[in-house]
Amino acid sequence: MVKVKVKLRKSTVEGKAGVIYYQLCHKRQSRQITTGIRLFPDQWDARRERVMVSLSLIHISEPT
Repeated sequence: MVKVKVKLRKSTVEGKAGVIYYQLCHKRQSRQITTGIRLFPDQWDARRERVMVSLSLIHISEPT
């Protein structure tokens, strides 16, 4: 069975966004697949392994 986790690799440069990646574990071997999605640490919930969305980040457009 494969275990899949979603994690944030924090940037080594202060003030820069980190990268979301998948961690795959199978038969005691681990692989990482980078998604290219960048987030700041305060936008990531490590315990639940998901993005924390703030209502200020959501833009609802008016119908035209």
